[in-house]
Amino acid sequence: MIALLTAANTFLDPRGRSLFTAAPFALAFTSSYLWALLTPLIFWMVSRFALERATGFQRLLLFFVVGIAVAILWISASAGYA
Repeated sequence: MIALLTAANTFLDPRGRSLFTAAPFALAFTSSYLWALLTPLIFWMVSRFALERATGFQRLLLFFVVGIAVAILWISASAGYA
């Protein structure tokens, strides 16, 4: 449902239009499926590696590295649709 709403919003946006009309739908569904796949991993990480005073910096660094990896994955997955 979120992918359809996002795609419709992008498709009907008057500020810009893609030459390939399926691009907003493909990007929205790719993004939604990627987040659906990553959500269990993110919840597991948060429950397994809680931020505490003793190990806070190492855990924060771990979350930062994983966040960068997720961003790179998202950019590479959506690069073909831009």
